[in-house]
Amino acid sequence: MTLTHAKEQVSGVAAVSDHDVWAVEGASMLAHWDGRRWRTMRAASGASVTAIAATPTGGLWAVGASTGQPLAEHWIGGRWRQVATPAVDLPLSGEAAIPPAPDVLHAIAAVSAPDIWAVGQDNGTSNGQGPVHAITTHWNGACWRAVPSASSGQGIDGVNAVAAVSSHDVWAVGYSEGGADASFGEQWDGTRWRLVSGLERDSTVAGLAAVSATDLWAVGTSSAANGPGKIAHWDGRRWRSVPGPTGAAGRFLDGVAALSRRDVWAVGAVYGNGNGALIEHWDGRRWRDVPTPHQAARRGSMFSAVAAVSPHDLVQLGLNRFALGGKGRALVGPLEGLGHGAVVVGDEVKHLAR
Repeated sequence: MTLTHAKEQVSGVAAVSDHDVWAVEGASMLAHWDGRRWRTMRAASGASVTAIAATPTGGLWAVGASTGQPLAEHWIGGRWRQVATPAVDLPLSGEAAIPPAPDVLHAIAAVSAPDIWAVGQDNGTSNGQGPVHAITTHWNGACWRAVPSASSGQGIDGVNAVAAVSSHDVWAVGYSEGGADASFGEQWDGTRWRLVSGLERDSTVAGLAAVSATDLWAVGTSSAANGPGKIAHWDGRRWRSVPGPTGAAGRFLDGVAALSRRDVWAVGAVYGNGNGALIEHWDGRRWRDVPTPHQAARRGSMFSAVAAVSPHDLVQLGLNRFALGGKGRALVGPLEGLGHGAVVVGDEVKHLAR
């Protein structure tokens, strides 16, 4: 049964419950799943939206890029409303007349309704001059404010993902191009961001998820030719690389969601021969490939985001409910068995019965 249309790339997703899921569709559209159908709406600003997140109490925020500065929108009173964000561009000597390039917020994570972090990058000036550097912004319940990132700011750097454990334990991961591509991680301790070593090897980290202060996962792309994708784990003391599924090669991972120490999901795509969307699962011992719906396994398809209802709700409901987004396709519903969900195939959303 065709429910609705999704003609643009689905790049971000947030799940409040199995009947309340939001996705970023295209540059300026947001889509809502109510358990029966998708409904699309335009962002308040009409600007570019890149990510969306839900607070523990069900509040919703979307972030992206507006003219010359980061974009933040809040779901209030049944509609999206743009909220002012701080200007973060660094002025350059002699370049005062050159307008800034749009700054972009790539990711957002909420500790609580009055404690939210959004991260991204300042893209310098519109003529391509000036530094491109990481930006971190914080919502305190009343306004957004810029907070200095711990990244070096040398060359080109930006933040791709953020995950919140508590008000005194927030993580962000990104990239730095200083001769060789490298990833970096930084941790907020309640007072400031500080760099944490362990992710600097040739790779780009795109996704981050937290189970607890001693259990975080980061995923991305290895710079090695035909690499297996980057998977790293934080155990409370250090980051260490974790092998992907046996025989994994030629793949990249864009998103990760963690329900417990023994239940973590990562999504992305395989490139090269036989390329298509992929799903990987961590069972507490090792990563395994999970079969994708046959529609998503088609050549050129990918999953770019994954979100999960909170572990508490999952235990209470006894269900593993996810939302997955990618180019022209998304999945909402229990991942195991791939039943009672919705899959966007091309420009159609179809319901899958168990």
